[in-house]
Amino acid sequence: MVAFTHNSGQGQIELIENGSVRFNVTGDDYLLQTLQLEFSKGIPTLEEFQQKGIPGKRKTFRQIANEKDLVVILEFVKEQYPSFDIRIIDNTIHLEPQKRYTLLKWNGEYGADAIFIVRDNWTAKQSLFTPGQCEDLFWFHADLANDKAVSTWEEFGEESFDDLRPITF
Repeated sequence: MVAFTHNSGQGQIELIENGSVRFNVTGDDYLLQTLQLEFSKGIPTLEEFQQKGIPGKRKTFRQIANEKDLVVILEFVKEQYPSFDIRIIDNTIHLEPQKRYTLLKWNGEYGADAIFIVRDNWTAKQSLFTPGQCEDLFWFHADLANDKAVSTWEEFGEESFDDLRPITF
């Protein structure tokens, strides 16, 4: 696991399996989306090839294999996106793992009229969520929580859950 801070929060990147990566980023959804894009590509490598007898090299990507690869990609993001002000911190310091879903805003209603804006912390997508209707979720690459249409909704304190099904309100 690699821990880091950035201009509006902190984060962790963890290698889970088969080159897959889990993110825990607080404070900036755009940074989370950028990290997901860059880490989905893998580690850039130069592959030698020959075409019609002429040798050359081309940029390809290989699967992320270890924590060192995580640091390499994070350093690349740090260099390419200086506005995020990413600072890698000692890997022995770990943040508390973030759960899968975070409730961001609430319309203030109860029962069947309750609606929340929920963020999937693994994909950085957001959705409108009515408790008890998990099968009706549609996920968006948009910042629904900051949309003008929900500006009167109450902040929900960013409570996180691993599963939305048991939530009742």
